[in-house]
Amino acid sequence: MPPPARIAAAVPDFPGPERGERPRTLHAPRVPGAVPVLFVTLVFVPAHTIVHAYIAAFLDNPRPARQ
Repeated sequence: MPPPARIAAAVPDFPGPERGERPRTLHAPRVPGAVPVLFVTLVFVPAHTIVHAYIAAFLDNPRPARQ
């Protein structure tokens, strides 16, 4: 049985919130602990990219070792 069918069979069908009851996307930072997680994510991903794309190229030594 494919995963979506298993999920549909196992998860009960609960009605979702009405259109006016749904929280807005801009309210997400108000969730306790969301701001630190977003901050770490938004700092780590660019830093990781910079290290691998730019700094790693300088650390890789293309010259042969002296004997």
